[in-house]
Amino acid sequence: QLPAGKPKIIARPYTSASYDIPPTDTLGSDGNNAFSNDNILRHISSKEDIMKELALLYVRKKLSLSAVGAIAKLIVALGHDIPIDPRTILQTTNTPIRNKSFHHFSLKNGLLQKLKKGMIGSGNLTIKCQINIDGTPVFKTNSVDLWPILCRVVNSLDSSPFVISIFAGKGKPPSLEEYLRPFLTEMIQLQSEGVEFESKCYSVEIISFVCDAPARQFLKVITGHGGYGGCERCSQTGVFDPVYHCMTFPELVDISLRTDDTFRYQ
Repeated sequence: QLPAGKPKIIARPYTSASYDIPPTDTLGSDGNNAFSNDNILRHISSKEDIMKELALLYVRKKLSLSAVGAIAKLIVALGHDIPIDPRTILQTTNTPIRNKSFHHFSLKNGLLQKLKKGMIGSGNLTIKCQINIDGTPVFKTNSVDLWPILCRVVNSLDSSPFVISIFAGKGKPPSLEEYLRPFLTEMIQLQSEGVEFESKCYSVEIISFVCDAPARQFLKVITGHGGYGGCERCSQTGVFDPVYHCMTFPELVDISLRTDDTFRYQ
């Protein structure tokens, strides 16, 4: 319980599988609620309640992390004992992958945000996704790379990409299975069950993966384009050019193209 005589913080009801917080229709002394126009309000009476409401405000009001931290400092100034680090308040956790950092956000939540913006074409009940995976250095002065998994809904009115998962560490993710598993598990589930929004069920379809050559090599676990047998389209071995120090694939006719079977069992 909060110490006696200290102001109570009022916010809208919140339900969670981890918290059983009963609503109340009691207003503050001024009869207003700064965070909601709802008539059903409740008094916050514990440190956990304050943290949960701050997390809720962060999502609903699209606050920045610095804003959450500033609000937390004001609450602490009033005499309440809560963390001032927004990461602690939001309970942001990273999953280590062999001493690296990895975080899976949510594919479904990102798709729901795009559905709220509207879809191209009336009666369109298919969410068409482009998936992009690529690595990029964070700074020029160190070796930390970011490997985000991005999604772009091509038939949404807002087709800007959003992050599904992200890896941070030196070089590529050391385990392809651990890197892709959360995304693949969620995608398989969404393709099986669909996404429900405003009493409609939308199917989810991947139309393409957009990756450069090094990323394709990493994802397919194949020889790079600079190695022998590195062509993704045909089965020719290739010829190394000692003058230009590069691999060439000079055969242009009567080439045996790769098939799904030859690729899988090569």
